[in-house]
Amino acid sequence: MAELGGINGLHASLWSHVAQPATQPTAAQNAGEFVGLLKDGLEKVEMDQSKQALAIEDLVTGRTQDVLPVVQAVADADLSFKLLLGVRNKMVDAYKQTMTMQV
Repeated sequence: MAELGGINGLHASLWSHVAQPATQPTAAQNAGEFVGLLKDGLEKVEMDQSKQALAIEDLVTGRTQDVLPVVQAVADADLSFKLLLGVRNKMVDAYKQTMTMQV
């Protein structure tokens, strides 16, 4: 029980980043990570939309009788799309603020 609450049970590799000086990522690295996150988000929204369409098609054609998975797929797709719109709106607002800045 003592190793759970104390440092004795922790592996040394968990603390290896503490001893090393922090390096700042470059702007290109940050941009690449941001673009990657956007692509992942868009792919997730597209996948949720596809799952929703397939679930609705299965229900309408009679391949499934259970409505719950269809409702879940529609709710997931709706939520992910709303999140995508929120991110887009924040990006557009940030762009507008940047363009109105005085230099």
